[in-house]
Amino acid sequence: METSVKNEIVIKQSPDIVYRCCTQVESWPQVFPTCLEVKQNAVNGNTREVIMEMTVSNAFGTNTIRSHRHYEHERQHIQFKMLTVPPQFAGMHGTWSVEPCEGGSRLVVIHTFEPAQPTAQAREELKRNVYVNTDQVLTHLKAWAERN
Repeated sequence: METSVKNEIVIKQSPDIVYRCCTQVESWPQVFPTCLEVKQNAVNGNTREVIMEMTVSNAFGTNTIRSHRHYEHERQHIQFKMLTVPPQFAGMHGTWSVEPCEGGSRLVVIHTFEPAQPTAQAREELKRNVYVNTDQVLTHLKAWAERN
């Protein structure tokens, strides 16, 4: 059974700038303390479809994860599917969406996952950890975007 976790944050910046911060993944190691390295390669030369490889060190350990990302620039929306995940997960996919709001932009991130161990306890623990990790990422992204 899949579980979804939703995080959102308001950033005092235009949607264009916030979306650009979400797609400039090569800059992430300078923005997020948990992000050690990121590479992004277009699929068949299509910059709207990329494979991102990122090494992170967080509550799930140090892992190199790969994700297939679809950028919808006109909607300021990113859809992703994890190709490799930390060992606690059987799979994960989700979205990043930027929308205008009073005071700037709202960034909404949804992670939908299946735990490797299908117990209620594992699901709840992963849900908590995904929320906390994403909240920390969004806090750093907000600070970065508001400096630009």
